[in-house]
Amino acid sequence: MNDVLAEILGLRDQEPLKPAEEGLTEEGLGRIGSLEPGMPLGEFASRVFGALPSVAGGVRVAGDQDAFVQRIALCGGAGDSLITAAHDAALTSTSQGSAPPSSI
Repeated sequence: MNDVLAEILGLRDQEPLKPAEEGLTEEGLGRIGSLEPGMPLGEFASRVFGALPSVAGGVRVAGDQDAFVQRIALCGGAGDSLITAAHDAALTSTSQGSAPPSSI
């Protein structure tokens, strides 16, 4: 499911957010990848809203709508076990000169 979500949202260079302890390198939980080209958070939120079916909670966005986003982490499910991995990935990206993390 994560591979399908990443494909629908246009992520490139995908890899597991939390790699499997055993198995193939492409196996694991969640996905992290890059948007090519990157875009403002608000534009990416519109892409997510247009790509996913409507649900009661809708698409919720946190962060500056004009902030540039390029590195995206996702999980098709609750994803609560991946919060630390996503946060660590965002901090790694931030230390390389990108904007502070935003979330959808």
